[in-house]
Amino acid sequence: MTGRSKLSELGGLYKFMPMALIFTVIGGISISGFPLTSGFVSKSMIVAAASAEHHGAIMLMLLAAAVGPSSQWG
Repeated sequence: MTGRSKLSELGGLYKFMPMALIFTVIGGISISGFPLTSGFVSKSMIVAAASAEHHGAIMLMLLAAAVGPSSQWG
């Protein structure tokens, strides 16, 4: 769209592609498990299934992985 390939030169791209920004943000919050999105629901279903099958250690690991921001490791 801009004819540039360096990420440092792509600042302000949202002005030219506002819908791409909106859909990228929606996708980002969904994949991170934000409440009321499909990522949140599927994460909850996986934890509930681990609990129903009496896999306590797996359930606790999944819950621990879901707590806090994901950017703390990177």
